[in-house]
Amino acid sequence: MGERSKFKKTIIGSQSQVKRELENLIEHYKVDEIMVITNTLQFEDRLKSYELLASCL
Repeated sequence: MGERSKFKKTIIGSQSQVKRELENLIEHYKVDEIMVITNTLQFEDRLKSYELLASCL
């Protein structure tokens, strides 16, 4: 299996847990940018999710 198959697909948790997981990924892969997709049906829920993410980083 290639490196892509080893990616953790989902990060779920409190703001501090999500921050820690994202920081771990950034350190492991030595990147300076990440992309996030929030799968929700309602725009307001998606916006809230991105606001929470922004506030923890």
